Formats: sequence, C-alpha cells, structure tokens
Amino acid sequence: MSSAVLLATITNFFIVPKYLSRSKESTTIFSFLAGLEFGLGLLISGMADSAKVLRFFALPTDPSRFDPSLALVILFGIGPSLVAYLSMSPGQSAGKDKTIPKPTLAEKWRLPTATVGDIDWRFLAGAVAFGVAWGLRGVCPGPALLRAVIQPTWGLATMSGYLVGNLG
Repeated sequence: MSSAVLLATITNFFIVPKYLSRSKESTTIFSFLAGLEFGLGLLISGMADSAKVLRFFALPTDPSRFDPSLALVILFGIGPSLVAYLSMSPGQSAGKDKTIPKPTLAEKWRLPTATVGDIDWRFLAGAVAFGVAWGLRGVCPGPALLRAVIQPTWGLATMSGYLVGNLG
C-alpha cells in the first residue's frame, strides 16, 4: 500500500506536471494513469474480492454478515478530495487574497453543470444495471480490470460480461 501511495505521489506531483502538457495526448495519458491508480487503490482495498463486496451489501438481508470496512474506501476517497477542494476554494478556508492555482492539465477548474433535471431514463437504467450487476457479482469494474490481468481466466469471463452489458 505504501508503494501505491508513493507511486501516486510521484506521478501526480512530479511526472505529470513536469512532462505532460495541456495537449489532448497528455490528457489521455494522464487519464490512463489516473484510472490505473484508481483501479489499483480499489484492488488493494478489496473491491475486487467478490466475497468482501457481497458482505458489504449484506446489511439489509443478513446484518450478521455485514462487513463495514469498504465504507472506509468511501471515507478515504472523498475525504482528502473534500479537504483539498475546500482549501482551494475562495472564502473562509482559503482566505480572500489567496490565488487558486490552475489545474495541471486544464486552463481552469470546471465543476459539473448537470442538475437533477438532466437525469433521464438512460441515466437511471444504466445506474440500476451497474448497481445490480455489481451487487450480484460483487466486483467493481475498475479493480476487476486489474484482477483480470492477474487471473486471466476469471478476467475473460467477468470482462466479457461487462462488455456485453455495455452493448445494450
């Protein structure tokens, strides 16, 4: 786990800002690296272990089997990002005279502009299909991709299911 943190720190704070520009190719490379880091983090956290994930989802049906440890993934995934966001926002925490640095590979910070009114049937159907499939199978697609490299037979079966699901 320490190696993953060290790799992420070196990549995000040294390699990306120094060697990648704001070009389309650099953004694609950085997106790949960010996805790899994300998948590695989820793999380490146990999100590729279907038994662990299914124990997390067992709360409504069998509270005695419930494993709350995956809630820490949410806490440690959202927590640092929230702290960083609040420290960079103008206002109380950052001070009015503090300038906000530009993002590494973009000209300015952009927050999502979608609202509740933008939710349509395709979004809901996709969310339901993803959630039900993840809950039934017990493996998140991000770490599943990395697990497929480690266990090719398992990966072929699982990733084929994800690919077929994406065709709909």
